[in-house]
Amino acid sequence: LFHVYEEEEKEDTQQENQDDSSTSSSSSSYVGSFYLDPYRRPLKQYRNFTGTLLERTETTPHPLLYMNLTIRPPVWDHMPTDISFDDTLALFHEFGHCLQFLLTKDTVHGAVDATEQQVLVPMDVEEVVPQFMEHWLYEESVLQSLAHLSQSSTSIPSELITKLQQRRSRQKKYEILERIFLSELEFAILSASSSEDESIVGIQKQMADTYMSHNPFPKSDISPLMDVMTNNLVTGKPVGHYRYLWSDVMSADIFHVFTQVGLSNENEIKQLGRKFRHAFLDFSPGTAAAADNVDSRFHEFCGRDTQMSAQTMLQMHGLSKKNEISK
Repeated sequence: LFHVYEEEEKEDTQQENQDDSSTSSSSSSYVGSFYLDPYRRPLKQYRNFTGTLLERTETTPHPLLYMNLTIRPPVWDHMPTDISFDDTLALFHEFGHCLQFLLTKDTVHGAVDATEQQVLVPMDVEEVVPQFMEHWLYEESVLQSLAHLSQSSTSIPSELITKLQQRRSRQKKYEILERIFLSELEFAILSASSSEDESIVGIQKQMADTYMSHNPFPKSDISPLMDVMTNNLVTGKPVGHYRYLWSDVMSADIFHVFTQVGLSNENEIKQLGRKFRHAFLDFSPGTAAAADNVDSRFHEFCGRDTQMSAQTMLQMHGLSKKNEISK
C-alpha cells in the first residue's frame, strides 16, 4: 500500500544497530528498524504501545523503535500462535504509529506516541494513520486474506465477519460518547477561570450527566478527571481526547476515498497509497509544526478542506440517523 517492505534482520546482516530484530525498507532504501515484542509475560506492561529506542537525528538517520503488544503466547514454543481479532487490530494500529515514525523525514525532535515526548508529526494527525489502518481489518476481503478459524484452515464465514462489523458499530456508539465526554471535560477544565464557583468534580458530573447517562459515574469516581490530567499535563499533549476524536473523523474521511475507487482495484489503491504516504507519512523537516499543515495535507489527499462534520464516520458505523447515537 505504501511501497514499504519489511525484512527480518540477521546478526550478520544488521546495518547500524546490532540489536535490531527487523527492518523496514522502502524503494530499496533502508529507513529504519523496529523491535516487535508481541507476547505478554510477567513484569511486562499489559498495554499496547509504540516507542523509540533511537531517535532520528542528523547523525543517526535510521531510527530504532519498538512495538509492545499483549498477545497470549503459545503453550509450548514449537506451537503456532492463534492471534485474536482484537490483538490483530492492535497490531495494525501500532504499526500505523511505527510507519509514521519510520517514514517522517523530520529530524528536529524525537519521539512517537506512548513515550510521553514530543511527536514528529502534528498532534492533530498522530492518530490518523493508526486508525486508518484499523479500517482495513473490518473489510471482508482483507480479513479473509489474513485469517482463518482457530485450530483449522477453514476460512472465516461471512456471517461471522458481519457480526464483527456489528460489534464494532455497537462499541463505537459508546466510544464516541466517552470521547465526547472526555473532550468536553478537557475544554471545560482548561478554560475554567479561577473565579468560577463550581468545582472540577461538579464540572465532571455535569458533563457525565450530559454524555454518559447510560453509564453514570459515582460522584466519588474521579478517574475521568485523572485521565484528563494525565493526558494534558503529564504527556504535554493538550486536549488529547479531542485530538483523538478529530483523528477518528479524518481517518474515516480518508478511508472513504479508498472505498470509492473500490478496494479490489489494486492499481488505483496502490496509487492512492502512494498519495496518502506523501500527504500523511512523508513529513519533511520543519513542516510538522506548521499551523496550517494538517489542513493542506488533508486537502492534498482528499481534494477538499477539512470539515467540522463527522458524517462520514457516523455513516461508516451505522450512526448517521439523528437519534441513533443516543439509543
